Amino acid sequence: MCSGTVPATKREQLSRLLDKLRKGDVLVVWWIDRLGRDYHDSEKTIRDLLNRGVTIKTINQDMTFAYTGNDMQDMTTNIQLTMITAMAAAERKNRLAYAKAGRQAIKQDPKLWAEKFSGRQRNNERTLKVIELLEQGLVCT
Repeated sequence: MCSGTVPATKREQLSRLLDKLRKGDVLVVWWIDRLGRDYHDSEKTIRDLLNRGVTIKTINQDMTFAYTGNDMQDMTTNIQLTMITAMAAAERKNRLAYAKAGRQAIKQDPKLWAEKFSGRQRNNERTLKVIELLEQGLVCT
């Protein structure tokens, strides 16, 4: 598993998936901006896939992106992608800023800080399920 701060082409599993996609394939993703590290990386990855004839469907936004060969439709797709990836990038920056501000506020109270950031209890049931799926080859790391 790797962080979202790593470019798409440097993420081992994502890179392998992207290399396997061919014209006519459909890539289903939760959120369009997860296809890259940031706005530029996501947009580059998405446009590369679309140029190769891959269709991208999102679950969260419930949208489908594909180049059709029709200039007007493809321009509309480009506009939508630019807006969505830019909005996602702005949202991410806001989330990070809010989280940082929250941590700074909590640090003012050392007891509260220790309570909030003592770590999550491990979910043994979920851990065993992930191990089982890994052994079956159904989960990528």
